[in-house]
Amino acid sequence: MSSNVERWERKYALHPVVAIVITVVITAAGVTLVGSFISIVHSAMASKHWSRTEGVITDSRWQPHKGQDGSAIVTYTYSVDGRTYEGKDLLAGGGRYFAEEEKAKVKQYRLGMTVPVFYDPQDPNCSCIESGYWSWVSVGPLAMGLLFLLIASWHAWRLVNKKPILGRPVEPAPAVEEYDFLPKK
Repeated sequence: MSSNVERWERKYALHPVVAIVITVVITAAGVTLVGSFISIVHSAMASKHWSRTEGVITDSRWQPHKGQDGSAIVTYTYSVDGRTYEGKDLLAGGGRYFAEEEKAKVKQYRLGMTVPVFYDPQDPNCSCIESGYWSWVSVGPLAMGLLFLLIASWHAWRLVNKKPILGRPVEPAPAVEEYDFLPKK
């Protein structure tokens, strides 16, 4: 015999195929976010061993964004084997700083200033001006990715155990009736 709550859950449960698709999408999002964190940290650590050359800051400004703080735009040019490249990454792998730190970087890297540039010898287009560092702002994708994976795990557990995953109920959950807190012998 099922309780009124179990009947309510079955009434508003998502179709199993829809629940599986949602679980797969959440899992993919979680893996992607965790992967981006790993990529940023890996690039930061790899940049410690990159080649070094001198570069010149060609643009350094704060770019406000509508509804957000904004971001630092720091562009630099550098030469490798007689060929000129343009870079725009402060940190390797596209890592970012928090907004206040980025504002300070705009002041630190002034237009026309000569700076050390670290570049990947296998791909000189890949460069940064702060080698070996990654910012704590990179932990955001890791936290979100782990949260998504936790939710996907919960969904998977419910699917494997044939428990319904609720859609959008149109009525509130009922009060518990017909439920035995102590099993009968």
